[in-house]
Parts: sequence; C-alpha cells; structure tokens
Amino acid sequence: MPKQGETTENPFLLKRFMPERLTGKLVLLVFAGLILLNLVLPFMYTAYSRHDQRLAFREEIANQIVNTMHLMEVSTPQEQTRIASVSSAPNLMVAISTTPLWKTQVHNNSMWELNRKLEKSDANDYFRVSIQLAEKTWVNFRFEPKGSTLGFQLVMLAFETFIALWLLFFVWQVERFTKPLKAFKRAAEQLGIDLKPMPLLEYGPPIVRETADAMNQMQKRITDLIADRTRMLAAISHDLRTPITRMKLRAQLMDDKTIACDQIQDLDEMEAMIAQILAFAKDAANVEAVTTLDLSALIVALCDEKAEQGHDISCQADISRALIQGRPLALKRALNNLLNNAVKYAKTVRVSIRKIEQQYEIVIEDDGPGIPESELDKVFTPFYRIDSSRNSKTGGSGLGLAIVQDIVRAHRGAIVLKNKAPNGLMVQLLFEIE
Repeated sequence: MPKQGETTENPFLLKRFMPERLTGKLVLLVFAGLILLNLVLPFMYTAYSRHDQRLAFREEIANQIVNTMHLMEVSTPQEQTRIASVSSAPNLMVAISTTPLWKTQVHNNSMWELNRKLEKSDANDYFRVSIQLAEKTWVNFRFEPKGSTLGFQLVMLAFETFIALWLLFFVWQVERFTKPLKAFKRAAEQLGIDLKPMPLLEYGPPIVRETADAMNQMQKRITDLIADRTRMLAAISHDLRTPITRMKLRAQLMDDKTIACDQIQDLDEMEAMIAQILAFAKDAANVEAVTTLDLSALIVALCDEKAEQGHDISCQADISRALIQGRPLALKRALNNLLNNAVKYAKTVRVSIRKIEQQYEIVIEDDGPGIPESELDKVFTPFYRIDSSRNSKTGGSGLGLAIVQDIVRAHRGAIVLKNKAPNGLMVQLLFEIE
C-alpha cells in the first residue's frame, strides 16, 4: 500500500478498462467488433479480388487473342504485320515469326486448347503463347498482368490499424482522467461514514495526482478537526462533573429536603445533558469500524426486545436480509432511539422493512399524539425541544433526533417524519442498497 504523497502508476490491466455498466460494456463490444471487422475485411477483400482479377485477366487474354487472330485470318501478310503492330499495347506484345517464340503453342484450328492453358496460368505472372496461323507463320502473344491494388489495400490496412491504435490510446487517456474522479467520488461518500479511510492512490496525470494529494490532505484535516473537538468536549465534560458532584453533596446536606431534591434533580438533568453532548460529539467522530450488517435482523431484534419489555410492538419484515455497509452500534443506537420515542408516547407501534427499487425502507408507525406540522423539520435541530417535552420528566436534551439524523445521513440514508390521520406519527428511513 503506497503511503500518502507517493506517486504510484497502476499497471495496465484489462479489467481496469472494462466499463461497470451494461450500456458501457455493450458499446465497448460493438466498438471492438467494428475494429475487428475493419481488420479482417481487407484480407477477405484481397483474397476475393485476386480471384476476380485472375478471371478478368483470363477473359481479357482470350478476347484479345480471338479478335487478333480473326483479323489476321482475313488479312494479307503485309496487313498482318500492321495488325500485330497496332494490337500491341503496354501490357501486350504481338509479333509475327516463322517459328514459335514461346513454349506454349496452340494451332489455329484448335483454339479450344487456349482456355485450358489459361486456367493453368497465374494472373500475377506473364502469359506467353504462340499460335500457328499458317505454315511457317506464327503469331506470338505476350501478356503482362496489370498493376495490382494490393499495395493500396496494404496502405489502407495500415491506416485503419493506426486509427484503431489511436482510438485505444484515446480511451486509455480518458480512463486515466476518469478513473481517479470515480475514486474521488467514492472517497467523498465514504468520508461521511468513516473518517479514517485509506488514502487515495496518487497516480495518473500531474493534475490528477495533485487533486488526489489535496483530497488526502482534506481528509486528514477534517479528521484532526473533529478529533480536537471531541477531546475538547470530553475535557469540558470531565471538568464539569466534578463541581456537579460537589453541588449534589451540598444539596444532600441541606435541611430543606424539598429544595434539596429539586436541586439534585436539576443537577441530574445537567449531568445527563453533558453526557448526551459528549455522545453526540463522539458519534460525529465516527470511531466505530465500518462493516457489513443486516438491517432486517437488527430491526427485528430491537422490536423483539421492546416486546419482551411489555410494549405493544410488532415488526413485519418483507425481506429476509437487508445488507448494507455501516457502523452496527451507531445504527442500533439510532433505531433504538426511534423505537424508544415511539413506545414512550404511544400505546401501539408497528414496524416494517421492505425493499423498494434500489433502497431499503424502514417504517415506524405509532398511535401517539404526533408532532405539530410546523415542528416536523425543527425537531432535528440539536438542543431543540417542542413545548410538550420541556418539563424535566418527559423532555430530553433535544439531541436524540439530531443524533439519529446524523447517523442516518452518515450511512447515505434519509429520514422523514409524517403525521398520520387521525393521530399518530410515521417515521420513514431509506438506505441505499450497496
């Protein structure tokens, strides 16, 4: 594992360039097929074009010989020499001689042998034939094959290969920039759950390496800042507990027991508030390790625990397992806080968990008094308490729902409060499926 600040270049791996989504894989498959097709087609075209070229060459030779011999048969010897000169071309030589010039010989009265000899010839080689026109008169033909298109085909193949390599290089360059950005996204999401993540690998272009280093430095500063805050609150809490304890002892020595009891109760509330503030700060520090947990099993176990305590609570789990990545103790604390509120203010509580699209949904419903509509958003504010909970017997410190919301959001979740008709409250929790 490279340390922070080191530059590491990942090796070239095929898996690294494989898209994660099905659409990307299909596009890559089509793209690879087109490249392969462009590489194979030129070879197939060359093979078939050579065959067609051979057939065209044979047909051209046969037509030229037949036409020339037909003219010479009806011409005088002087005209025959002129016809031979006129029939010559850059790729064709026609000459009249008294003896055959070439080994391949055909008599004028057996021209059918010409096709058999043409079939044995190669379109890419010379074709030489001597045809006897009369006694001591031979017409000699020498055909040269036309220039082949193979060179042009090879140039086109090289060009297409260059384009394919350039596209692969372009994809590789794009991947070098986009893959670190995906890592930055995952690191930012993980930072809300675990404040001690592994540092990002610093590889790729200079600007990407600098960004990764800045991301690592930001993670370290945030971790140090929250750790300092937690230590400060812990020190304040420890320092306040000592005078609170002394004040309790003095209250117990008072003659007026009524006033003493009120003071001790106030000091107990103060001590409980300090403990909750410290717990709130420690929870923000995310000191618990992240692991795989089952939401379904957790909520069912908590409901069974409340039922054993004598509360009217039931849980309906539509799924056997609901696995997510998170902090088990923190989530247990959040869910337990919501269930405690429900059984505290209501007689009947109904809990359900199910899967909807790409999320797990937990719903907690009760038949209690609910929360005024104007207070639904405010109850998540730290230290905020609605009017009905301001007394020391029923009210808390106002941190319970704030802690719940922080824990849920840290797990990339959402919490929504809704009043039911005619009375009651519904708490909806949504967690993304990993």
